[in-house]
Amino acid sequence: MSIALAAAAFVLQPSATPVGPPAPEVILPTEDSDQRLADLHWQRDTKAAWIEEWTFQGLNVVDAATTCAIISKGGEEKNPLYGSHPSCGKVIGIKAGLGLAHYLLTRHMIHENPHGARKSLIVSGVLQLAVDVWNVTQLAK
Repeated sequence: MSIALAAAAFVLQPSATPVGPPAPEVILPTEDSDQRLADLHWQRDTKAAWIEEWTFQGLNVVDAATTCAIISKGGEEKNPLYGSHPSCGKVIGIKAGLGLAHYLLTRHMIHENPHGARKSLIVSGVLQLAVDVWNVTQLAK
């Protein structure tokens, strides 16, 4: 009977080697890992903000080109900054100045708060896209 009890006790003891996949390692957040995550978000937002800025600048160029095309066809400008019948040079000059101001403001905002800069860049980009779409529809008439 003692052999049977010893055999039963051996079978019921937990195995020294793990069975199945290993348990996931629990990594507790630390100040260092929080800072690394914040740095990654900062880098991601900074890169995205610059992409959005250059997209805006491209749309700004499209606006100037389509505005010049509309004016050359005898169309009327609706932007009060230009007057109703501006020259193409005046349009390009004003758009270049506004584009430079937008760039300088964006550069400052990205340095201070890239996530906040992205919000304003999305708004200005959507507005610029709407102007470009309007201009293209006017050219198609």
